[in-house]
Amino acid sequence: MSERKWIGFGDAGEGATGETEVSQTLTQLATAAMQDAGQRIGVAVTYKVGGFWEGVVEGESFHSLEVPSATQIEQEGAPAVPKDGIFVAVPADAVNVEVRVIDKKMMPLEREVYLAPAPQQFKEDEFRVVYQPDPAIYAADTPFPGRDFDFLGVKIIAGLKVAHILVYLGQYWPKSRRLELVQSMTLEVTYQTPPARDRHPSRKPRELPEHSLILGLDLIDDERDFSSQVEDFSQMSDVDVEVIEATLVPSRRPDPGISLLEAIESEGQDPSLIGAGMPGNAVLADAPKLKIPGLIAEYVIVTSSALSASVEPLRSAKSGWPYYGKVALTEDIRTEFPSTSLKDSIKLFITWATANWKVPPRFVVLAGDTDIIPMHIYVQNGESYASDHYYADISGDLVPELTVSRLPTSDAATLKSICEHLVRYGLYRGGDWGGWQNQVMLCAYASSTYETTCDDIEAKIKSCYQVIKRYAKNTSKADVLKTMNDSVLFSVYRGHGSKTAWSATNGLNASDVASLNNLTRPPFVLSICCQNGWVDDNSLETIAEAFIRRRKAVAVFASSRNSWTYPNNDFAKYLFDAVMSGGCYSPADIIRFAKTKMVRNHGSSSYHQDNTVMYNLFGEPTAHVASNAEYLRGSWAMDHDGWQGTLNVTRIWNYRIENSAGYSAPVWSVSGTYVGSDNKSYNFVGTLGGFDPNQLGTGSKRSDLKFDINIAFSSSNNQRFVGYVHSWTRNRISGLCWWSNHPFGWTASKK
Repeated sequence: MSERKWIGFGDAGEGATGETEVSQTLTQLATAAMQDAGQRIGVAVTYKVGGFWEGVVEGESFHSLEVPSATQIEQEGAPAVPKDGIFVAVPADAVNVEVRVIDKKMMPLEREVYLAPAPQQFKEDEFRVVYQPDPAIYAADTPFPGRDFDFLGVKIIAGLKVAHILVYLGQYWPKSRRLELVQSMTLEVTYQTPPARDRHPSRKPRELPEHSLILGLDLIDDERDFSSQVEDFSQMSDVDVEVIEATLVPSRRPDPGISLLEAIESEGQDPSLIGAGMPGNAVLADAPKLKIPGLIAEYVIVTSSALSASVEPLRSAKSGWPYYGKVALTEDIRTEFPSTSLKDSIKLFITWATANWKVPPRFVVLAGDTDIIPMHIYVQNGESYASDHYYADISGDLVPELTVSRLPTSDAATLKSICEHLVRYGLYRGGDWGGWQNQVMLCAYASSTYETTCDDIEAKIKSCYQVIKRYAKNTSKADVLKTMNDSVLFSVYRGHGSKTAWSATNGLNASDVASLNNLTRPPFVLSICCQNGWVDDNSLETIAEAFIRRRKAVAVFASSRNSWTYPNNDFAKYLFDAVMSGGCYSPADIIRFAKTKMVRNHGSSSYHQDNTVMYNLFGEPTAHVASNAEYLRGSWAMDHDGWQGTLNVTRIWNYRIENSAGYSAPVWSVSGTYVGSDNKSYNFVGTLGGFDPNQLGTGSKRSDLKFDINIAFSSSNNQRFVGYVHSWTRNRISGLCWWSNHPFGWTASKK
């Protein structure tokens, strides 16, 4: 893509992402017969577009339009009009869900635009750039796509029923080359529910996490977080309906200040049902070990009895709060969940546990190679893809309800070594977020499509991370090896791949991985290419297996087969949308966000569906690979009469846990400069995190969002600012602050 020009709407700054607002109305149906069938509820969802990037397709005469964090129509040969996917939550008993547009604001461009067609799709090994307009569409002068949205039906997302909608953000007249862009569009989603007398309590939906991005959260008129609203979901006759972002990240966990035993006994729960059980609680030999409704285990390791001792270091590290780790032996799974294959027994076990355990699995680690724990084979469009995604997709709609990772070895000694290594990651990672822990390597094959994808990722993350580019056109394998040995947080490869290598002149192979000297600084490796994760071929060691077995990565994300190029580009960007969301800190968070966004934005694309299932996670799913304070790093334009200027947060480090009155909260040291309205720069130091003494406890929204900084206006004039960050996105934060006992509200936009 060549140089781009920003087309902004209103006050939206360059690169502003789309925003969604939601409001709810309740309308009684007109006739008595319809009233008897239940209430009809309508929720109004307004999608606002901040602007578009306009460019010219490299080597072509076509124009391209992009909306930040959205996508484009992928129908080959059709105009690549921008689009975006949204989920709108509805009650579990909602029926007759309908969607309609009730308001729309468009902006026509005053010039002709030769909008590029969606390119032809190719697997990476056959990739070439082909833009071929569909003559039937481009010869017509009717608007394309000619509709404002597609309703893709109802899905179950983390136990919530949602309406899945694709919103089209423009209309294009191909023959006359006219284009109208959506500035805002309001959709009404309506549904019916049974009469109150016919309702009966049902199992509450799986908890959504505290840090889920809930579009429209600022319009909620009370102080509850969305997790607490979800808890009330099954008891509400007129539910709060939210538009939810396609990320499902860590759920709320029990209070760390209360012991596990106290927490469970306070609810009348038998402590012997937790994780692997507690000492002193005898279990009969023929009693079920897994098919127990009251079990509590968020972190489940599936392995064979022969390997159970090897995974003990990992299980032990995950015991107790917050994971309550448990080992599920394949022998017990076969016995308690009989089926025609071990694969299907494991799926039955995970599905049953999700529905019946008191605290069900959120992380499932398959400890063993495919000879011990098989992969599922998806057959789609005549091609087959080996996948562990099968175990995570409980509802069968491709959106993962939980995260499944694999430790790909069946050798007991190697597996134990891997587990011990993964347990030490927190010590390796440390608390300083300013060194190697803040560096990202982007490695690309010598092709513009791969370089452009990496450039787009750099643009997303450069405000928070130090980016090191290693493109094949100007770097060697030695450069990549040195960068990996110097250590990075994320190691990204975008290009061609094989089972054993990044297939580029500067790419690594399995032997190179074995030679790396980064045991104490292992990255999260994102291999966005073909075949790197073809681990069901047990005749060789894939590069993904080499990274995990040789302990040179904390986690790897890789494809089991030949993958589609343009969906790979989208996937790579969505992974870093997750990183920059402010709510995804672990490989599990990042992968679930990206896979869910693949389904949300491309629900009608078989190419994206193929890529979604063929990519698998290896290694430790819960490793804390990103800081939940990283959203604050960068330059912020402060907007308040008492706080004008720019706050440059340049360092976030010294992560630690502070305890008070039985509660725990994270704290970071922060520093940087403040440039006031006088254009002079002043240093500041302080902390982020800690306690609001008036809101102690797990229900506190503010306990980890407190800030306390001192700005040195002179050697004798240090002014203290204390307050709370109340809400944040990647580009905007707001909160309250006190200065010299004067409170004021403020907002800040990322510069």
